[in-house]
Amino acid sequence: MKTRPSNENTSHAQDFLRLICETHRLLRFHQFTKSPTGVRAENSLLFCPSNSTTRQRLLPSKIPELSAPPFIEQNWSRVVHVLRGHSDYIRSCAYSYDGRFLASASDDGSVRIWDTTTGKAQHAFRDFNGWVYLVTFSSKGLPAASDSNTIKIWDIATGMRQKLPNDRDLYADDTDSVTDISFSDDGSKLVAVGGQIITIWKIPSYSVIVRQEISFSIEDVKHARFSSDGTLLGTVSADYVTI
Repeated sequence: MKTRPSNENTSHAQDFLRLICETHRLLRFHQFTKSPTGVRAENSLLFCPSNSTTRQRLLPSKIPELSAPPFIEQNWSRVVHVLRGHSDYIRSCAYSYDGRFLASASDDGSVRIWDTTTGKAQHAFRDFNGWVYLVTFSSKGLPAASDSNTIKIWDIATGMRQKLPNDRDLYADDTDSVTDISFSDDGSKLVAVGGQIITIWKIPSYSVIVRQEISFSIEDVKHARFSSDGTLLGTVSADYVTI
């Protein structure tokens, strides 16, 4: 006969899971502080939040000579990583489809790829000469970015830029600035909008599937997204939405 767990057992289980989670955060915090070799993680207990179960349970036994622990904020910050590396304003960021990577685009002319588990930079692509406004990720692991004049695409597995037809950047021949870029969910298409022009490329050949100018409005197209099956495209401007 099955019995339902008691409230007491459930409470103990929750306390145990909370202790495991907080211990994990303590170890990550200790690693983040880059303490000198030989400094043990227990020293970082001093800087754990005041309401931390880990601090309350372990600090008295690990540092018994401490009569008055320093006052620290009460709860752990919700921030997991602070990613440092860009030297100028950061314009855009995007997660990879599996959540393993985060891409960021900056006015320093670079696109950086970060490991979301460790918070460490995996790549720094410096292929732009000016501000980088947009960045997005395909489900195939290809980050694409634009400085409003061109679109560049990389393969994070190799760290190399994608070789495009005629060795030219996408959108290089258009006169309107790129205002948005987006991949279809299956990674087979890339759309870019700028001015009143919508352009869709087939991936990985980068051949143009559609290049269309909007003629029913004087407003520029600002954003574009594919439907989940890739058969429809929605666009947004100041005074209309199209499908």
